[in-house]
This record gives sequence, C-alpha cells and structure tokens, in this order.
Amino acid sequence: MTRNSVATPTDLLMPGTCVWAVRMHPLYDAVCEVREVSNGRFELYHHYGEGSIPWRDDTASPALRKEDAIETVRTYQKAFLGN
Repeated sequence: MTRNSVATPTDLLMPGTCVWAVRMHPLYDAVCEVREVSNGRFELYHHYGEGSIPWRDDTASPALRKEDAIETVRTYQKAFLGN
C-alpha cells in the first residue's frame, strides 16, 4: 500500500498498482490487496503487514473488473471470520 503517495517496501514487491486493500481479520495483520496488473486485469495479493513477503492468490482467477475482485475478497472475509 502507499502512504502519502510514496510506495512502501511491501508495495515494491508486488506488480501493478494497488486499487483497493482491506484488513482480513480484526486481530491479525493480514491484508488483501486488489492490484491492477499490466494486462488490465485485477489480481489479489496477500501479506501480513509492512515488511512481509506478499504472495499472489493462486485460487482466485484474475478478474476483468475491480468490483468482481473485491467481491471475491468479501467472500474470503466471510469464510475467514466464520460468517
């Protein structure tokens, strides 16, 4: 993610541009980002806060629309929180 329009170290480890991010759990520093990558699709990346090594979500297919990627993250959140 960026702070004051400056890329953070974790941001530099992931391709594309972060267009939306959310904390996945109220107790853990688990973050999921929706990133627009070079082919115009939206991919999900996960990490555990600044300085952690991010990984691309291989389960979710790249989305054509940002809203579809966000809906996938919302579904993950419901499962993660047991709702």
